[in-house]
Amino acid sequence: MATTLIFAELLITGIQVAIWLFILTLSVFGIDWLANFDGTQIKDWQTIIAIIGLSIVYVLGIVFDRLADALFLIWDRKIAKEKYPNVKSFAILRFEIAKDNPALSAQFEYTRSRLRLSRSTAFNFAITTVALIVFGLTRLSSTLLDVSTFITFTSIVGTLLTAISIFAWYRLITQHFNFLSKYRDASSPTRKTKKLPMVKK
Repeated sequence: MATTLIFAELLITGIQVAIWLFILTLSVFGIDWLANFDGTQIKDWQTIIAIIGLSIVYVLGIVFDRLADALFLIWDRKIAKEKYPNVKSFAILRFEIAKDNPALSAQFEYTRSRLRLSRSTAFNFAITTVALIVFGLTRLSSTLLDVSTFITFTSIVGTLLTAISIFAWYRLITQHFNFLSKYRDASSPTRKTKKLPMVKK
């Protein structure tokens, strides 16, 4: 289950990367070659091409997931330090809480998967926006389309989608940290309990 989830997550991330790489390719080489492309020439190789394509997309997902992780790591640590200064390591805390609880461990893995996907999506939305702007400047200037309108629309939509993805990541990470912090406090053996007053008979 966890392996399938991670594979699907990295595949989605890789597809997102492949999209903006394809847009940048069109920006460099143009779009005329697409009109002359004959798909019947590769019909006998479709299975092999699909396997190779999925392999490349998967590797792209791994690479850019790590890159997105590195970009968000500073913010991740800042949130943890500012909001939960008493917790030294959430990674160790998560392991200690879930090591004897498979259901909780599966839930943590699901939450982490959503965190990874939201941060990678934010990164890829931002790059895709830039790639579309480059494509508009390099390939649409000679067409009847209004380049300024295209760039404005792309910038607004791309910025909005990036912001939504970042907000989703922020909400997920703060909720996850909050849960771990409260669980630690609730299960701590040194937690002080309020003494009940003695009732005189």
